[in-house]
Amino acid sequence: MAPAAISEQSLRLIKKPLPTLNRGPQSTTSSALHQTLPRDREHVAVGQESGVQGRIQQNVGQVMSAMCKALQIDMCFADYKATNLPRIGRKNPDLVCMTIAGNLRIVGEIKVPWVDDHDIDRTLEDGFPRKISQLFGQVAQYMKLANLRYGFLSTYEQTVFFRQIVSNGRWVLQYSEPIKGSTQYKEVLDGNYEGRVTVRECFLHLIRLADTHHSAVNPLPMAQWVAETPV
Repeated sequence: MAPAAISEQSLRLIKKPLPTLNRGPQSTTSSALHQTLPRDREHVAVGQESGVQGRIQQNVGQVMSAMCKALQIDMCFADYKATNLPRIGRKNPDLVCMTIAGNLRIVGEIKVPWVDDHDIDRTLEDGFPRKISQLFGQVAQYMKLANLRYGFLSTYEQTVFFRQIVSNGRWVLQYSEPIKGSTQYKEVLDGNYEGRVTVRECFLHLIRLADTHHSAVNPLPMAQWVAETPV
């Protein structure tokens, strides 16, 4: 149940699905087998990763940053260079959540949805450990290098959320079920959230968790933590 501090207007907004990504002619058509819901149209066409990043910032980051301000949560979405931290490894995260002072709280990786190897749902259904490691490897590296508990991977059309914790005496990377951007809010009565929560609702939950406890100092060697080179 959403907290009372969230206004009715904000509550309606986070319960809405994301607008359908408008892919340019140089990208492939969707391979989704499910019927998509009619929703607000996107008028900006995208054909590369930076375009997908921009749409996520607009349709998720802008909304959730405003909500954090309304809820007095010291966090907002940003690109990595807006933080006060040096480079993480050889690359930087595509999208992050940081405090107003520029302290990192959540790291995110963005991938284009029209590449087969980026299909999160199918990769998890196939269950090949190497492919899962390849897909999740980059964000797992960022989380470890930045000593952060939470992260996410998004193609706009699918998003998965991560947590690194100690479980049964060893460090593990836990991940959520993929959340589709097309998912529209439905009331949860039996504790089953699958297909009933929106991407924005999930981000709000992640932000609240990171606001309470964001750090995770994982001592494992990187080669042991991330076995494969990420795609």
